[in-house]
Amino acid sequence: MTPSVSGLTILGAEDFIPAPKLGDTFEFGEYIYVAVEFTPPVRYIRPGNTWGERRPLLALAIGSDIRHAEFGKYYNSGDSRLFFRYRVQVSDIDMDGISITANALTGSDAFLHNTREVAVNPSLGSHAVSNDRRYKVDGGGTNPGGGGNLRPTFGDAAVDVPDYVEDSPSPRVALPPATGGDGRLSYALTPALPEGLTYTTPDDPAAGGGSIGGTPAEAWPETTYTLTATDADGDAAALPFSITVAR
Repeated sequence: MTPSVSGLTILGAEDFIPAPKLGDTFEFGEYIYVAVEFTPPVRYIRPGNTWGERRPLLALAIGSDIRHAEFGKYYNSGDSRLFFRYRVQVSDIDMDGISITANALTGSDAFLHNTREVAVNPSLGSHAVSNDRRYKVDGGGTNPGGGGNLRPTFGDAAVDVPDYVEDSPSPRVALPPATGGDGRLSYALTPALPEGLTYTTPDDPAAGGGSIGGTPAEAWPETTYTLTATDADGDAAALPFSITVAR
């Protein structure tokens, strides 16, 4: 018998609370869990780093956007449900309620039944969800027209680096912070610095974008570097500046 979907439940938490934490609306940072059950049960999943394009995903229609809940885990102790989860971003808003179409499940060829790989019927069939108002989403965005995707920016900030000289120690230069964005910012500096100079990422991303310092071990032609700040949903801001090391 080909395993087919026999149940789907939207959950507000992994401990099976069948609702958002606050009323009927998932808010920014909250996880939406979706439990999918197959009959006969599918209890095993392809493990390790061999997912490739086979990683199971469940498409959630949130407003006009499609978001993908990733497979998280399965339970062996009498619970045959497979759990998918998606974390609400600031730009997510759907006051009509989440929808999950019948063809929302992809990567289902990665499932195993008992210890053997089996083909399953991935259609959600009658378990599809259409604008379920018990599960609305409001990430808190404030941009006109809904959406509300907040993007980080460096504004008019600039990086003032010293005139580096080969084999001469230099003080560390603090790089400016970006502001805005959705959630915590992370920073990266590209390309690689001249030997002897190092970039240190910030302990507190709100306070600054890290620092550069050290003793350059080689002369270096003028090169443009880019400090990038990336927020929780992947939006980025770039701040270019130049470094030269004289002999």
